[in-house]
Amino acid sequence: MDSAWKYRGRVITVEDVAFIRGLIAANTETSRRTLSKKLCEAWGWRQANGALCDMVCRGLLLMLERSGQIALPPVTYKRHTRWPTVLVPRQCYWTRPRSKEN
Repeated sequence: MDSAWKYRGRVITVEDVAFIRGLIAANTETSRRTLSKKLCEAWGWRQANGALCDMVCRGLLLMLERSGQIALPPVTYKRHTRWPTVLVPRQCYWTRPRSKEN
């Protein structure tokens, strides 16, 4: 990795990546979402309204994982929905209008 990367206005250094690795190692049973929140809190990474930059941080973590810099825990979230996975179309029946002659 270069000496620094830039992600969404934040410069990510080798030391930052080492910090993230340590955070992951210290929280092995934690979800990716919780890890991103902990990282935002540690870095003071907040939006103008005071909310954590959680989604941006998750994007950073994914970028670092895809580039081979870190190893994130496996995805634990499963979509819970009542919709069937495959929608079967209903059969359509229609009749021709009767002619006035009949």
